[in-house]
Amino acid sequence: MLWILMAVAGASRTASDDIAAIKRAAAGDDGALAELYDRHGRFVFSLALRIVRDAAEAEDLTQEVFVQAWRQAARFD
Repeated sequence: MLWILMAVAGASRTASDDIAAIKRAAAGDDGALAELYDRHGRFVFSLALRIVRDAAEAEDLTQEVFVQAWRQAARFD
């Protein structure tokens, strides 16, 4: 699931801002994760909704994507 966020971050117009936020998240800055969520949460939710076709499940998946992004931010290269 983390790949979804990384793909979005790599393709966005603010890719350098996203990369910086991911690095800050890896250092423990929870504000950086909030930044990423604000920028990409809607897209991740929309993608999940298209895949699972259930809003509640899409919300859970969106949350899981960002939890994994938080937990694995140090693995971003």
